[in-house]
Amino acid sequence: MKTPFDTRVRITISNIIIDYLSAQPEKILFFVCDSADTRQKGRMRIFEQWYNYLKVDYIEKYNESIQAADMDIYCSIILHTNNSLKNHIISSFRNLSHTTSEKLKSY
Repeated sequence: MKTPFDTRVRITISNIIIDYLSAQPEKILFFVCDSADTRQKGRMRIFEQWYNYLKVDYIEKYNESIQAADMDIYCSIILHTNNSLKNHIISSFRNLSHTTSEKLKSY
């Protein structure tokens, strides 16, 4: 059940992201969902809901997961649509997650 606190946290974090990327469209945000308590998938789901709530045309979010032997690591990038390196950033992000998964499989 969502509480008023949950809503305030979502709105506050969403506004910080919007303000940051609006002021600095060449920056990106990269985050990894903490897996110490095995709730990383739930965290990723919540962040996805928050992103969908934003409904800002000029902000994009890309998700990846890295498969390790005993867990999945969920990560995302958030960037401004007008980022001049957008295609390179997205490609590099996807490549990083793929190669990291492959390396982890070899351990």
